[in-house]
Amino acid sequence: MPWIWLFLTLLSVRAYSTDFDTLCNQNPTSCLTLLDEEQSQLAVGSDAWWQLETVRLTWLFEFHRVDDLYAALRPWVNNPTVPSAHQPFIAMLHGKWLIIKGRTEEAKTTFTQAFEGYLAAYSKSPTQHTALKVLNLLVALNQLKPAEDFVEQVVEQDYDDPAFYREVYAELGHIAHRTDDHIKHVEYRLASLNWAKQVDDEQQIGVALNNYGVALRNSGDYKKAREAFLNGLERAEIASDTVRIHLLHLRLAEVAFKEGDLEQTFSWLNKTDINQLPAAEFKRLRSLTDSVRQAKQDSGTSK
Repeated sequence: MPWIWLFLTLLSVRAYSTDFDTLCNQNPTSCLTLLDEEQSQLAVGSDAWWQLETVRLTWLFEFHRVDDLYAALRPWVNNPTVPSAHQPFIAMLHGKWLIIKGRTEEAKTTFTQAFEGYLAAYSKSPTQHTALKVLNLLVALNQLKPAEDFVEQVVEQDYDDPAFYREVYAELGHIAHRTDDHIKHVEYRLASLNWAKQVDDEQQIGVALNNYGVALRNSGDYKKAREAFLNGLERAEIASDTVRIHLLHLRLAEVAFKEGDLEQTFSWLNKTDINQLPAAEFKRLRSLTDSVRQAKQDSGTSK
């Protein structure tokens, strides 16, 4: 779930996103401070103010400021004064907060509410932005067949936007992964990769190759997974994507271990810096390290 948005009142939220991306990814504190300063200069409740509010809430979520997010979000949950255009967003973000807190059944209800709102908006005006929100919520609800049906509608719109279709098929890949449908997971990740290659963006191609490799790994095709990860690593190095580089080191170590190549496993693990990995990957790194240590002990015992 990713990035959002300098603010001139005539720009759209999507345009804001482009201007705030770099700052918010590099310096979270400065990002939030600037957002507060910009928002304080606007009339509370105005369209421009609400555009900034959605940006601020999104970044609080991205920065994992869970308590701050709830304090900022709480006044707007089920609040009829929230403009109708922003109500689905509030419901969606509330659902994500509920997931963080382990309240999954409540989250499903909230996600359904958000889904219905975004679907109604898409029916009135089928924009790419709204389409991705609908798909994102179908992912959250693990609804693969409805998502596939919806994508058929989206494809019929024939948007001239490879980056958009890259994300569309990535969303389908998320659902296939969650439902353990390995065949469709590989299919959708490959489709996302093919669209990614149509855009001159080495970082996003690297991301798509990583995701395709994961699908191949999960299906047991370790040879092709290794090839995808190596290609992804090359793209990540070109893009100087430090986090992706170390993530792919870990992916390559995992594949080497699956193939029984302890020497290569050690080699890739030694290149992996835990301080550069997303927090969600810590568990996988520790698990692999423990497995390698045990395999080494077993190997020594058997000699």
